[in-house]
Amino acid sequence: MPKFEMLKIENVELDYDNPRIARMLERWGGKENITAEAVAMALGQNGDGSFDVLKDSIKVNNGIIQPIIVNHIGDRYIVIEGNTRVQIYKDLKNEMKDSGKECIWDEIIAIVHENLGRSQVDAIRLQSHLVGPRDWDPYSKAKYLHTLFYSEYLSINEIISYCGGKASEVKKMIYAYEDMTKYFVPLLSGEEIPHKKFSAFMELQNRKVLDAIMYNQFTKEDFAQWVLNDNIDKMANVRMLPEILPDRNARKIFLEENCTEAYKLISVPGLDRGLLKDASFIALSKQLEQKLNAISAKFVKQMSEGDDSQAYNTKNALYDLKDVLDETLDMIEKM
Repeated sequence: MPKFEMLKIENVELDYDNPRIARMLERWGGKENITAEAVAMALGQNGDGSFDVLKDSIKVNNGIIQPIIVNHIGDRYIVIEGNTRVQIYKDLKNEMKDSGKECIWDEIIAIVHENLGRSQVDAIRLQSHLVGPRDWDPYSKAKYLHTLFYSEYLSINEIISYCGGKASEVKKMIYAYEDMTKYFVPLLSGEEIPHKKFSAFMELQNRKVLDAIMYNQFTKEDFAQWVLNDNIDKMANVRMLPEILPDRNARKIFLEENCTEAYKLISVPGLDRGLLKDASFIALSKQLEQKLNAISAKFVKQMSEGDDSQAYNTKNALYDLKDVLDETLDMIEKM
C-alpha cells in the first residue's frame, strides 16, 4: 500500500524517462543545467503563465498542498507525478543556500509506492493527466472567487495566499463575473449560461476596451447584447473594438455582422509585406522613437482629452504597444 512520507528533496529524482524531459536534457546539456522553469517548459506548463502561478503559490503557502507521487526502488525515489514541483523545491533550496536562514525546502510531502512496474507507473500517469481531476472553467473559477470576496469576506491578498497569481488577474475575474451576471445573464431568459462567453467579459475589463465603448456612446448593456447576438463572433475579438468603434464604416459593419468582417475595413495595408515587414526591430524602434519625440504638445493634449478620433486611436495604439513591450521585457528579465 502507498504511504505518505516526508522525503529529503535531494533524494528525489526527476523522471528522466519522461520523453519531454529527455528532449529537454538534450537541449539544455545535461542534468546539471536543469531548472524548474526548464522542466515546466518541457512539460508544456510555461506557455500560459501556469508555472509562475505554481511557484508563487508554493512560496506563499510555504510548501505544496498536493503531494507528489514517487516510486521507491532500492534507495531511489523516482517521481511519477510532480516533476515541476520537485524542481521548484530544488531551485528554492538552492536560492536560500547562502541566505543564512532556515531552509523550509529540504523536505517534500510525497505518496510513496514501492517497486512499481512500468505498467503500474503508466496507469498512475494516465489517472493524473487524462482521467484525474479537471481544472475548473474560467467562469466557475470567477464565480468562486466572487463568493470568497463578497460572501466569505476574504481580501484579495488572502485569496492569492491560497491560490497564487496576481491581484490584478483575481480582480479582473471578479469584475468580469459581476458584469456577465448583471448585463448578460438577464438576456438569456432562463436559458443555460454559455460559460465560454465569459472570456468576452474578461476582455471587457481592459481599460482601452471599456474606454472605446463609452467614448463611442455605447454601454455595458450594448456589449452584452453584442455577445448574445454574435456580433462579437470570437471572444478574443473584443480586443478589436477600440479600432472598430471609432470608424463609422467599420462600426456599421460590426453592428450588422461581426468583428471579423468589420476589421477588414481597418486593417493597415503593408504590415504583412514590404518595408514594414522586412525592417529590423532596431530600425523600427528607432523610427518609432523619432516619431514619439516629434509629437506636439497640442496632440498630446488631444490624446489626453480624447476629443479627436485620430488622437484617441493613437493613444490606444500606444497603450497596445506598451502592453506588448512590458510583457516582452518582463520575459527577458525572468530568463
